[in-house]
Amino acid sequence: MTTRIPKGQVPAQPYIPSPLNTFIPMDLTRRTGKSSIVLPEGTPQKTEPREPLRDTTLINGLAKAFYWQRLIDLGVVRSGKEIAEREGLDQGTVNECMRLTLLDPILIQAILEGIHPQGLTLNWLTRNPIPLLWSDQHERFRSIGASPTNRGKSRSRV
Repeated sequence: MTTRIPKGQVPAQPYIPSPLNTFIPMDLTRRTGKSSIVLPEGTPQKTEPREPLRDTTLINGLAKAFYWQRLIDLGVVRSGKEIAEREGLDQGTVNECMRLTLLDPILIQAILEGIHPQGLTLNWLTRNPIPLLWSDQHERFRSIGASPTNRGKSRSRV
């Protein structure tokens, strides 16, 4: 049997825990299509530091780019066009993705650790020119958010 207790009230009779009856003093709130739990005032909240969220789409794009570049380097395929035919993708998509191999290793490490600038996404990298010089890349990406070399600081988004 479930008993509903009005918001902000405590049960009238003392609570006796049992396997069939549990009282949790909280309210469920729905905002912008997302449910969240609102704890009563004075309830201690234990928060632990979270690791930065990693952009798995960008990481997968990097992995494909380096894999495809390795296929070309080993002579398995001759060009992005051949990779596109094998993968069933558009040639432009393959070539745009392969430009990711030109990124500075420090920036790649920042992406893998999840501390790169918020706006630096796979979509952004494949739609915008990437400077060839690594120092120019850092300057360009600073305009998007935090510098990828600011490892100790939090990301601008995630």
